[in-house]
Amino acid sequence: MPSAGSSLGVPDAEGAPLRGRVLRPADGAWFLFRPDGGRGELRVRGAVPGERILARPRAGDPGWADLQEILVPSPARREPPCPAAGRCGGCHWQHMRDGFQLRLKAERAETLLAPLRPAAPLEVSPSPLLLGYRWRARFQVSPGEPPAVGFHRPGSRATLDLERCPLLSPALQRIYLAVRERIRRHPLPGLTGFELSALPGAAGALLWLNPRDRPPRGWEPWVEPLLRDPDAPVAGAAVREGRAIRVRGRALVTGWSPAGAPLAAAAAAFLQANLAAADLLAETVRRYAGAAPGRRIAELYAGTGLLSWRCAASGAEVTSVERDPLAVAAARALPAPPRGLLRPLAGDAGSAEALLAGADAVIADPPRSGLGPLAHRLAAGGPGRIVLVSCSLASAARDLAALASSYALERAALVDLFPQTRHVELVCSLVRRTPGRVSAASSAPGHGVPDGCGRGG
Repeated sequence: MPSAGSSLGVPDAEGAPLRGRVLRPADGAWFLFRPDGGRGELRVRGAVPGERILARPRAGDPGWADLQEILVPSPARREPPCPAAGRCGGCHWQHMRDGFQLRLKAERAETLLAPLRPAAPLEVSPSPLLLGYRWRARFQVSPGEPPAVGFHRPGSRATLDLERCPLLSPALQRIYLAVRERIRRHPLPGLTGFELSALPGAAGALLWLNPRDRPPRGWEPWVEPLLRDPDAPVAGAAVREGRAIRVRGRALVTGWSPAGAPLAAAAAAFLQANLAAADLLAETVRRYAGAAPGRRIAELYAGTGLLSWRCAASGAEVTSVERDPLAVAAARALPAPPRGLLRPLAGDAGSAEALLAGADAVIADPPRSGLGPLAHRLAAGGPGRIVLVSCSLASAARDLAALASSYALERAALVDLFPQTRHVELVCSLVRRTPGRVSAASSAPGHGVPDGCGRGG
């Protein structure tokens, strides 16, 4: 490898290393790196903005490079808290100090929102826990003797066999070890992965087998020992067959958030992984929606009722819409709010216009793909206020652009649901413009802002 003082030119056919400066986060787990002399930009892993590094361009893979040496480290660089960092693809930013991670996330959100000229500065809510915060996680399984159970390696479908993950809550870690031991001692043919969801105070966890693949053959008798094992506390196991969910044991469980609010989880349904930060998210949405007695609120993509219940508990009349029938059943299993009214309905958000007509505010918490065509319909006939919750900055940019002709961005908040990763959660409060007023931001804001994560993250 050339020394730090070597004079390096443009990469040759073999991809000679280049010196330069790391600029900012790019898409995925990558950072943009500009070689000295201004010869374009490359993507590199494991770097920190502001550092000077030596990176080798990938031969035959233009635009990408591999970190070779850190010439001038950033003060924000640290030793990752996880011994598997760099080998595991689950965390992208563990090599950076926690406060610096949050600053980068806020800068990305502010870049996105700047063209819309929000009336107030961005609110930033750090996660109460930086490690040990996950109550939901998805794991991978690869065949072997014994099978490998853990997470994907960076940029690969191969599984890194891991016993422990510092992001898992102690309860989820214990359940994971029990499921992992079952897989290693008694391999289930066709098992490619599984998801675990748990709640504080619940009767047990929910196990979802092969979330991305066909159900493994013989899964029902295989899960029975887990359902009976008091050391494993698995309350129910599920697989997806087409649009149908098949369940052994419980289809849903109820518990409590760290702040003491009731929660519900359903088999194969979405659950916020960071429950402590989800309390902050729900409180932010409640404030932005103006939840109060006499106020009528509709929530689209409501899941198991995390946001809806908090608004109803403030006295609002809330109608929530969710297409997953098990998630709707979970929301209905929540205790009645102390003051308001919560009506969980099964249905598709795209055909819920009738509910919006009488609403004072709409909360929309779509999956990572965003609102899609619904954003344009909301712009044409939505209520006085929309609270948009987004787990992807890229889809938030599209949705905000579609709404900008009719709505002004009043304020926004970033809630750090995923410390040690690049993912962000953005909450935007939009108010309908007065008639005849035209948006100053007609094009997609934040074009080129890297994507984030949420649903399925």
